Amino acid sequence: IHHRFWTGEYDVYKNFNFSIFISDYCNADCKFCVAQLRYANKGLMYQKEKLPDDQWLTRCREILEMIRPLNPSISITGGEPTMSKKLIPVLEMVNELGFRKRTITTNGSHLFDKVGNKMVIDHLMDNGWNHLNISRPAISDEAAKRLMRFNNEEGFCSNEMMRDIIDITNHSDMKHRISCLLLKEEVNSVEKMKEY
Repeated sequence: IHHRFWTGEYDVYKNFNFSIFISDYCNADCKFCVAQLRYANKGLMYQKEKLPDDQWLTRCREILEMIRPLNPSISITGGEPTMSKKLIPVLEMVNELGFRKRTITTNGSHLFDKVGNKMVIDHLMDNGWNHLNISRPAISDEAAKRLMRFNNEEGFCSNEMMRDIIDITNHSDMKHRISCLLLKEEVNSVEKMKEY
């Protein structure tokens, strides 16, 4: 599709995805995280201009309105997006604008937190989010905590919590997927994949 943006005219894939990177912050510190691997200077924070939340949300809306005629799918990532105060306004904005496919990737640890009078997972379902991707690199809670290097004061998505999330999504229109990277420290064979 040929489309005019404010910087010029460009060809865009007909079935493209627009990814909203909602926050750098995460309560885990996974050495294999794509957000960490993005930056060439290992061990250094990526320096970029930060907008106040209200300006960020205004700019997000402007961009979403501009790309809406192209009918992309939308994905939300982070850091840990469920910990951001911007999440619920973005969910509502994407729903209001009627995007066709909506995916969020999370470590799951804050899906049961209340924002307003309902849980984050309910906000996702009420705003028509289709896909919930939960990152989990290990079978046992102990191994997952070790590999994800969790800040224990800020939650962890245990196997018990994962079962509750799956039960909720099984009784909704939202599909779930548990994403696991193959790591030599944990899921590292066909047998381990089957067990996972």
